[in-house]
Amino acid sequence: MSELEALLWLRYTWIKIEECGAILNMTIGGRLPDGSSATNPLTYAVLQVTREMHFRSPNLSLRIRAGDPDELWHSAHQSISGGQGLPALYNDDLIVPMLVSLGYAEIEAMDFSLAGCSQVVLPGRSNFSCDVGCYNLLKTLELALHNGYDVILRQQVGPHTGKIEEMATYDALKSAYDRQMRFMTRIGVAINNKDTFLRQ
Repeated sequence: MSELEALLWLRYTWIKIEECGAILNMTIGGRLPDGSSATNPLTYAVLQVTREMHFRSPNLSLRIRAGDPDELWHSAHQSISGGQGLPALYNDDLIVPMLVSLGYAEIEAMDFSLAGCSQVVLPGRSNFSCDVGCYNLLKTLELALHNGYDVILRQQVGPHTGKIEEMATYDALKSAYDRQMRFMTRIGVAINNKDTFLRQ
């Protein structure tokens, strides 16, 4: 396959990824098991297509370190300077030793990738379900102020904890907030438990 054909197939792939609408993470760069750079022609092609297409997806991360080729640094800078914010840069010189210090074998630490915003994961060996159910503390306050009613969704989503007009003290509001938070926490835990179960 020629370089032009490879770029064409990557462009088609990027279009499909963008059409999907989900956050799809991709990590390029990094190291091979012997510690040498994993940068190759595909690395540069991915950077080029991301730069050209200017899509929000894939959510591209580049593992890079001080000793990587100047060409890689230049290509990354060229992409970032377009205002897209991709690729996100992750320092191999920092993350690999951190994983080793946490007890991971060096060969595993050199195989990390990125998920979501900045979660360091080991593909096939990590469960990062903690980002499935997220807690919005301001939403909890909003529900407490509106008796569990979601003013955006226009429906009752939390327990009835009283109307704000009837709360005479800060303690009454805090009590309503605490009930809404306990309710949201139970839902979040249930979502994470279900996700963990489905991954097994």
